[in-house]
Amino acid sequence: MSGSEVLSLALALGMRLNRHGAFIMLDDDGKELFTLENRDATPFNEAQIKEQEILGITFLLDVTAVPDGIRTFNKMSGVAKQFA
Repeated sequence: MSGSEVLSLALALGMRLNRHGAFIMLDDDGKELFTLENRDATPFNEAQIKEQEILGITFLLDVTAVPDGIRTFNKMSGVAKQFA
């Protein structure tokens, strides 16, 4: 998948790139629900992502940190399906 596709889809789905190089999904109160990260652990860089080929992505959810784990998991799964 091209970096441009990852960037465009993540932004279209309401995610934003944080300072650590991961896309994050926030709830209505601004709390982190889950992240989308580069499979090879290289942080995404907005200035370079459009030129990259992304070999894989990983979605991460900290079940202990979200208020409704099942609902958040279902939301993350829906986002993951959009990427698939």
